[in-house]
Amino acid sequence: MFWNLYGTICIATYHNFFHIYRLNPNNNVLTFQKQIRETIMSGYFFENLFFFATESEVFLLVSELKNDVILIKLATIEFECNLPFNLHEYEEENIELFDTIYPKLQKRSPGHLKFLLIFDCKLITINQFQEMGAIALDHAFIKFCMHLQFEEIEKCLEIIKKFDDNLHYIFADLFNVWDFYSINFIEFLLKVLNFSIFKYHGLQEYVHTFKGFDEIENILMKIENCDESEEIINVLYKLCNNLYVNFVFLE
Repeated sequence: MFWNLYGTICIATYHNFFHIYRLNPNNNVLTFQKQIRETIMSGYFFENLFFFATESEVFLLVSELKNDVILIKLATIEFECNLPFNLHEYEEENIELFDTIYPKLQKRSPGHLKFLLIFDCKLITINQFQEMGAIALDHAFIKFCMHLQFEEIEKCLEIIKKFDDNLHYIFADLFNVWDFYSINFIEFLLKVLNFSIFKYHGLQEYVHTFKGFDEIENILMKIENCDESEEIINVLYKLCNNLYVNFVFLE
């Protein structure tokens, strides 16, 4: 069994699958989130991000979504390891926009892996033969997730610009487990909501993609109860009005 540092995410391991649970710190209720059919040989929490190794692969589990998780395969087995310190660099292609959140698959060292630490944007590993290796974590989506752990909102928003608009709802969903009230964040959220509405041309599909209306109302209520700038509140009111107009139009 693995717990994150804050005791809010639990990974319960079984023979050929594992369960993900989330603990609500307000009422101490442990809620089942999802079952994944992979056998965990070793695991490592970096804040709320969970890295784990199976017999032949290495994965990153992002569980900070409202109703789902993202499972990213980072590396697969490498049967020949000629270098004592095996660094597999990830080089981003010279493209204008990413059309997927999934990085290129890397090769990992053979044997039973254990994770030592994350250093210089690399996941450092060691196997039972005392051979060290590293898995690069410099793909844009992974960087976004890591910056998000430390609430580095502006860095996150810069990274999002590298991704196609069709993927922005994923980032918005990840943002929603945190409390961000910056103008830049609200403007990004507005863009995502409007894009979703016009893309799906129907409230049902829009709500399925991203439940923006309820989320914005919740944020608005929080801000009205604290000393935040009027500018942020005005942006949120405009956003709610914008969604209401689209709601009436789409009906």
